[in-house]
Amino acid sequence: VLSGDPSDQAEAQRGVGIAKLRAGRIEEAVEAFTLFAQLFPSDDRLDDAFLLRAEAHRALGENDLAIADYDAYLALRPGTLDSFVNERVGDLLSGDARYGEAAERYRAAASAPRLGGTLVLEIKIGRLFLDGDQPADALAQFDTIYQANTENAVRAAMNRLAGLALEAMGDFDGANARYLDNLASYPDEYETYLSLI
Repeated sequence: VLSGDPSDQAEAQRGVGIAKLRAGRIEEAVEAFTLFAQLFPSDDRLDDAFLLRAEAHRALGENDLAIADYDAYLALRPGTLDSFVNERVGDLLSGDARYGEAAERYRAAASAPRLGGTLVLEIKIGRLFLDGDQPADALAQFDTIYQANTENAVRAAMNRLAGLALEAMGDFDGANARYLDNLASYPDEYETYLSLI
């Protein structure tokens, strides 16, 4: 039973959830954050509780519950961690083979302010096309990334992924040409090795 100042009670309950999450007692963390949301629905830290509970649901493989909590966080705190949260949701949707929805979330993540640029998201969208049986779209995405970058590691990775897209399209000669280009142009890159196996 909690007693004292309501703000202190809320912080204590939130702290229980955080402690359980850090201790790896994920199901108990979900319960603690759920209780926090029920007892303190107007608390300024409710957004944080939803975000942490989403992370707990994600750890438990409860993707739809995690997505609902991520969306609740975004509704309460728009413009703060939009790129991170949308990328997390995109990853969950991708894991559930919900490729169209995942692509929408990755695009939302790419359009929000973020540190480090959008290259990772662009590659994830290309992978969605490849995994979602849209190899021509994947090829176009990987070629766009290749043309926009000068780093050898990125170019080698895009050549390999483009090769995989070409294989999926039945163009084995085109795929082989990409792999050989990696060998000639980027012989020291790990992705070149992957192109050979």
